[in-house]
Amino acid sequence: ARQEQRGTKAHLAEQAGLSPNYIARLERGELGPSLFVANRICGALTIELEVLVTPISGASPTVTRRTTTKRRAMVG
Repeated sequence: ARQEQRGTKAHLAEQAGLSPNYIARLERGELGPSLFVANRICGALTIELEVLVTPISGASPTVTRRTTTKRRAMVG
């Protein structure tokens, strides 16, 4: 929606009260927004929340998996 409106990440971030880096990470799929943040982004883009969360027809859903690294105590 941001790109369709020809807006910049910086402008969207300012309008939504977020950082441009956070917007960039959302767009790259590194983070998923909370409903509160998604609602703020929708307000800045003047779109309904449903538009943001409705999958594009024909697109397959993206699955993101988090990996965890266990820390081991060093015995010395």
